[in-house]
Amino acid sequence: MTEFVLEMYSNSKSIKEYIDHFLNPDVGADVIEKYKKIIEKEFYPRNPMNASLKYSVAKKAIKDFADLKPDPIYLGELMLYLPELASRYTSEFGDMAEQYYTSAENNNTVTEGKLIGENTYTDRATKYTELELEGIKIDYYDARNKVVHEIKKSDKMEAAHEAQVKYYLYKLKQHGIEGATGILEYPSLRHTAQVELTDQDIVDIQRWEVEILDIINREEMHAVIHKPVCKRCSYYEFCYC
Repeated sequence: MTEFVLEMYSNSKSIKEYIDHFLNPDVGADVIEKYKKIIEKEFYPRNPMNASLKYSVAKKAIKDFADLKPDPIYLGELMLYLPELASRYTSEFGDMAEQYYTSAENNNTVTEGKLIGENTYTDRATKYTELELEGIKIDYYDARNKVVHEIKKSDKMEAAHEAQVKYYLYKLKQHGIEGATGILEYPSLRHTAQVELTDQDIVDIQRWEVEILDIINREEMHAVIHKPVCKRCSYYEFCYC
């Protein structure tokens, strides 16, 4: 096993980076600069005409850095770096289309929610498991009690939050985990909500999946619906690109 780890360490840059950070968390202070440069290249290059302004590239850089399990201080710094540069760009080079500001706002909302969770439940990462299943990622799963914990900043979209957790429970059930439940947590509001998966929920979710596949497989793009709620959606830029 030792030889295998040493070989992987020598041959894989990403594994070397992960092990270095694991053994010395302070490395995060150095590694963060690499990911900041990726975001800078998209939103604030030396030549502003070369700015691609692609939020997807910046979000991937943040995700890759988060996968290293850095200190929350460093992660928060990088997550806030994106809206900071996006704002600086418009300040110096003029107004942008509405989509640009909405994407920046959505990213900042996700950042705030994640930081609220990490600073409110500081021991959660050691108690619960991060779980990935077929395209979904559950940040906090209590495997012993089969409970999904989902942390949100505001309860304005509680119905959508509940649907999200129910979908997680549905996917767990598909993988043989019966009887799992969920808890929606709003630390800023000191409010929690229990979530359970019913037979009717399963029917609804299966209908959602059919409708989603129908949209994906259409030859023509679905018409934009222009609802106020769209501006708060994480997928806003896909519809308004």
